[in-house]
Amino acid sequence: MKMRIYSCLSLFVTVLFLGNSCQTKREGKVYRVEERLVRDTVYLSMPRRDWQKDFGLSHNPNEDTILGNPASMYLNNVHCSGLAKAFYYGQYKPTDDFITPELLNLALTEQDSLRPFYLWCLSKTILISDGALGEYIGSPARAFIEQYPKAFFELMDKENSPQLYNKWVSGIRYSGLLDFYYTDKRFSRSEIQQILEKEMLKNCVSCSAQIKQRISRLTKDIVAVE
Repeated sequence: MKMRIYSCLSLFVTVLFLGNSCQTKREGKVYRVEERLVRDTVYLSMPRRDWQKDFGLSHNPNEDTILGNPASMYLNNVHCSGLAKAFYYGQYKPTDDFITPELLNLALTEQDSLRPFYLWCLSKTILISDGALGEYIGSPARAFIEQYPKAFFELMDKENSPQLYNKWVSGIRYSGLLDFYYTDKRFSRSEIQQILEKEMLKNCVSCSAQIKQRISRLTKDIVAVE
């Protein structure tokens, strides 16, 4: 009886929390990503937050800082994704499901004010990724470094974690380069490296010589070109 009451309470709290989700517009259509989360009862129970034990969170938005800004700045943004909020509060843990790509692809948003928060969600997912989850992180991670190379290096400088850098590199290498290999032409590793570097430089306006060197080093690390 107590278990049934707890389950009902968890369901109510989760639906109430995700009920304030925002709409995401893609290709002229409006998707309510979080409503998909609510409809799938597998994810309605409140997971333990120990999977976030290395995130340094208090789950108080006024106390937590995310990439130099108060968490409340992102969470109070009316356009903020409810799925990203659920990730912050530990109510949604990425796994090998249909929802995880929705969360990770948020980092590619054109909304400058929310991109750091979504990048944080992506980066933390990369940090905890292993096994099947590792298949989901490569493509959005690679797309991010290509589109926002400066933001990537700013993240690395803020986190100052060789482990995180290596997780990004290995994640992109593992599942982010598949489209290069499965084409009519088989690219060599050096060719892949050149393609990645060219794409990053194209989106790195007014890059310093130091950033350009870091781009070269990163792309070589990804494809393991010495």
